[in-house]
Amino acid sequence: AYAEALAVFTDQAPHKRADEVAPVLRQAMQLGGWPATALDATCSLRQIDPTPIASASLAQVHAATLPDGTRVAVKVQYPELQTEIASDFAVFRMLGAQIKELAQGYDLTWAVDDFERNIRHELDFRLEAENAERTAEQLAHLAPSVHVPRVLRRLSSAHVLTMEFCDGLVKLSDTEGLRREGLDAGECARLVCDTFAEMAFVHGRVHADPHAGNIYLRPRKTPDGAVRPQLVILDHGLYHDLSCDLREKL
Repeated sequence: AYAEALAVFTDQAPHKRADEVAPVLRQAMQLGGWPATALDATCSLRQIDPTPIASASLAQVHAATLPDGTRVAVKVQYPELQTEIASDFAVFRMLGAQIKELAQGYDLTWAVDDFERNIRHELDFRLEAENAERTAEQLAHLAPSVHVPRVLRRLSSAHVLTMEFCDGLVKLSDTEGLRREGLDAGECARLVCDTFAEMAFVHGRVHADPHAGNIYLRPRKTPDGAVRPQLVILDHGLYHDLSCDLREKL
């Protein structure tokens, strides 16, 4: 019941209006007077949907089209996050200090520091772009079974991430959707497990947020006409590195 209730926050959380996120988008691209006025030839995009196709805890994603007709996905961070995060962690530190005093030295400061460090990493989309490009390079030999969308750096910033648009995606948790696409659940599970095991044990990188709003599958046709799964990894905001010594022990 809890998983079902919270599932909405993976990709269908409450979102911001187009006019609220437009100032953030302008950090990375020319939009003219959008959304009050239509995009024109001077703009970086030919078209952008004012309603996001997905929205989560830190950002929302808009489908858009480049001037040459290429479809892209534009991930834009909620404008108030930087201020809210600072005040939130000030409260967390105050609570941690009170707990330490009341619990005779039980210190939770390390947890607050670790949480803040990881959140601030996720809030810098330049780091996510680097993670995506690094993962794409490390997993390139698994294509076409594994796909990482290409990042468009010229239309990205610390708070905007523009990527190749991927359609036909099915959530990992949508077993009925996988069946409708002719995909075998067992083969899909093996592909996901093998890929993430390689990321962790070969490359020493653990994807730290692999929920159903970030990891998808879609069908691909092989030359002989068979339908096989393709794993599409969309979100690369947070990774943890494993040392060689730890990987050997694991």
